[in-house]
Amino acid sequence: KEIAEVFRGKSVLKKDINPGGNISVLNISNIEDGDINYNELDTIAEEERNIKRYELADGDVVLSCRGTAIKSAVFHAQNKPVIASANLIVVRPKGEILGDYLNIFFESPIGRTLIKSFQRGTTVMNINYLDIMEMEIPLLPLDEQTVIVSKYHQERLIYKKAIEEAETRWNSTKNAL
Repeated sequence: KEIAEVFRGKSVLKKDINPGGNISVLNISNIEDGDINYNELDTIAEEERNIKRYELADGDVVLSCRGTAIKSAVFHAQNKPVIASANLIVVRPKGEILGDYLNIFFESPIGRTLIKSFQRGTTVMNINYLDIMEMEIPLLPLDEQTVIVSKYHQERLIYKKAIEEAETRWNSTKNAL
């Protein structure tokens, strides 16, 4: 809570979904492998002043708070307002920490273990955003965070390219056989 503002997303009912809406809604299903699929966001029709407190800002980290799978990603500003759904916790860095660095910590073995320790419930696992506010995170100087984030993105690109090449090779082998 000292280095980030933490809040839960807005409850959006199925009946509120409106394909022609002016506000996009980010759901857990839009987060895959640490990335957000911005093309598949639901929309609602709502006055912007009514959703301001839920609106996502560039660099916000979104974290799933329902279900067994723990998903997180860094939000990047879009050309129209986007809000988080109630199934997400939003962690907005205050300046001493980079959103990407925070997300890397959430994805780390220690971060995952800490987050799992906050999960409650038997049938539906829940994480309370107040627990996330109490989470202790190793805070490095901004220049060191920047180096870590840069290395992470470089290695992630190499990883994704290798996966893509392997899938292409496998598919062409299957087709040839």
